[in-house]
Formats: sequence, structure tokens, C-alpha cells
Amino acid sequence: MPLDFAELSSAIHKLFLTGPKKVCSSGDSLPSDSNSFHNWCSFNEPSVKIPGPIIIYQTLVYPTAIKVYWTCPAEDVESFEMEFYELVTTPPNSVQTELCGQIWDIMQQSLELHNLTPSTEYMFKIRTINDNGPGQWSDVCKVVTPDRCGKNQAKWGLLKNIYSVLQKCF
Repeated sequence: MPLDFAELSSAIHKLFLTGPKKVCSSGDSLPSDSNSFHNWCSFNEPSVKIPGPIIIYQTLVYPTAIKVYWTCPAEDVESFEMEFYELVTTPPNSVQTELCGQIWDIMQQSLELHNLTPSTEYMFKIRTINDNGPGQWSDVCKVVTPDRCGKNQAKWGLLKNIYSVLQKCF
């Protein structure tokens, strides 16, 4: 049976939190008014933790762009940070990674990267940031942008990442 990506994406969104959230260290719910947050629960409490790991669960790959989706940990999250690299092959068959970019202050659980090179392999990783510092980096996700005709030259990481997400949840 073929995989219905729209249905799968919807199911994964229901399994995971929908965005960065502010959580009091006591585990209590916070008021929806973000202006009253610091009055209600202080970040100076020693029990507030560095954010836990996140999982990249979906990638959409185009010849010159990639859209990446990830989960949000249970701990307080102020923002997300991403690093992405290009895999460069040099003679004689040596593969090196070259940092292409670092993006800070991402406020949602998805990001589109544009102006990429067709038929090129990229790796990226994401982590959360809160007042106590950065969380762990996600597992590295590899993708290969298709050629200009939209044909993939190699497998990309969606199915592997979905399988990883489902294994960790169940």
C-alpha cells in the first residue's frame, strides 16, 4: 500500500506538540498571555531544564529548496537553531562537509531553505534554545536535492526519519 504523506504528516502533527511553549518547572499550565509569563513563573528556578532533543520527522525536497519539519520537546523553548552543510566530493573520492549556514531565532517548527544547488547532498541538524542554554542537536538528516527536472539522484531521509520518530514514540 503506498504511503499517504498528507495523512502521515497530519498524524505526526497530532502526536507532537505544535510549537515552542513556555512551561513552568512545576509542570503547571501557563496563561496564554505571554506578557504575564515572567510574573507567573520565573526562569531563575534551578529546576528549569535545558530543552530535550527534537526529531526531524519530515523533509520536502525540491531542486533548489528544502522544507524541514521537526518536533518540540516538553521543556521550555524560546527558539530553534539550525545548521546545514553541503557534502562535497573531491578527488580521489574524498567526501567533506562544508558549512553552508547557521540560522538562529527560528520561532516555528518548520523552515524552508532556498537557493540550494540541484543534485547536491545536504545535511542539517536542529536544536532548541531556552534561557538555560542550547539543547542537544537532533540527529543529522541527509537529503539530496533532485536535478532540475525533479528526479532524485539518491534516496532522501524522509522514510528513515518517520521510522525513527515512530520507533521512539511507540
